[in-house]
Amino acid sequence: MKRGYVIANVSVEDAAGYEGYRSQTAAVIEKYGGRFLVRGG
Repeated sequence: MKRGYVIANVSVEDAAGYEGYRSQTAAVIEKYGGRFLVRGG
């Protein structure tokens, strides 16, 4: 399988709403064999 990279710059305006989204992203990424190279900075 070919590799792909996602680069995102996110501005959060609703911290509570974003937390619900953020808490689910790792499971989805891992499900498809992905991994974080850099996160949170």
